[in-house]
Amino acid sequence: MGLKTCWQIQCGIHSSKIGAAQIIRTLLSDIILDPGSIVEQEIGKRQYISAFFTDRQMAHNTFNIVKNLKVKGMRVRFAIIKSQDILKTQKINKPIDLSNSFFVVTDLNKAIQERVGKTPIKILSQMAFGTGAHETTRFMVQLIEKCRGRLPSFFDVGTGSGILAIVASKCGAQRIYALDNDSNCIQAARMNFRVNDTVNVRLIGSPLYKFKENIQFDFVAANLVTDELLSNKEVICRHVKKGGYLAVSGIGLEHLMRFKKNFCKLPFRCLKIYKGKKWAALLYKRTR
Repeated sequence: MGLKTCWQIQCGIHSSKIGAAQIIRTLLSDIILDPGSIVEQEIGKRQYISAFFTDRQMAHNTFNIVKNLKVKGMRVRFAIIKSQDILKTQKINKPIDLSNSFFVVTDLNKAIQERVGKTPIKILSQMAFGTGAHETTRFMVQLIEKCRGRLPSFFDVGTGSGILAIVASKCGAQRIYALDNDSNCIQAARMNFRVNDTVNVRLIGSPLYKFKENIQFDFVAANLVTDELLSNKEVICRHVKKGGYLAVSGIGLEHLMRFKKNFCKLPFRCLKIYKGKKWAALLYKRTR
């Protein structure tokens, strides 16, 4: 799917109005039928739910429906996002090999040269971390690939460009949550989901500590830095099902022993360790 001009409807509401936010989210989901086109963000004490449309008339009709809900304190905004605003951020690079099954292309203006036995992942570069050039991203992709077919539900903590969620979808994940606290990352991930036809994603703009939903996943991926992983380890691990997998990366080699020592206290068994020039990644399985 190529990039097109799209129309955005953004609903802002106080975070305490959980019921109203749920009504708006459900309404937009019923209209769009594509969770990847709905973005949720929490900024201060307000929650923002945005929907993106490629059909102008549908966008206008939905805007009028949402306005007529007359929710107290809700602000509704309508905006146009042109494709050139996204394309101008691209950097032309050669394709990047991620794993045995995937490679990345970042120049969407050129025809993709297929690689035998490999699936292309289209990423708009320079908008967020995760183009495949960094070894931590490649490690994570390879760990997800190892669990192909065993990750029906997937949680991407710190999604960045959304590349891991896209790979997970292509490896069989049916229910995907992608979370990031950076608004640029949320925008980048949403566009990358669109150009890769990744429709089974719920995209959430929030810090991890504010993600209060009591959900467990078959596979949790967290490509952060060492101290972030350690300070959030209980929260991250709580979202892994018994028998499920946890992949972590962004661990500097000089911090690897400290990281392993901290993680050995949790109910996880280490299955795999990848070491690169500067970074390490680990795959765990939850034992209880």
